[in-house]
Amino acid sequence: MGLGKRWVSILVAIVLGLQVIPVAYKLRHHDQPFWPIMAWGMYREARDPGPIRTTLTRTMGVTARDLDVPVDAVLTGLPDDTFHRLYADPMAAGNAAAARSLASRLNAMREDPFVELRVQVETDTITKHGVAKDLSPPLAYKVGP
Repeated sequence: MGLGKRWVSILVAIVLGLQVIPVAYKLRHHDQPFWPIMAWGMYREARDPGPIRTTLTRTMGVTARDLDVPVDAVLTGLPDDTFHRLYADPMAAGNAAAARSLASRLNAMREDPFVELRVQVETDTITKHGVAKDLSPPLAYKVGP
């Protein structure tokens, strides 16, 4: 059993040792004063240059008692990606059926039912000149009496 472990250890050492070849090649052909692993830029070209965009979708509900309540995945009892796929993203695209479906799901668990759902999308764009915010107009859906 000790012999088998020794061969596995030798194989692992060889595989790890082979990782040095591309680093040594780059160091030899480029004058790089940094730590040797920096010559092998694994993530250097992972993204095309240009602006970075992020999107934040806010969903609010108005109850029969005229209270504004944030509606999110936790309130619905769904995972975040499922909440956005089934409700928030379709509502942001103008889908009233998604709003009615969300309201029926939420109102089944509440004493103070939702009568209106609102969704608003904020898009932030990060460039070399700074951050630009774009706030869409809120979409409102009447879902109750």
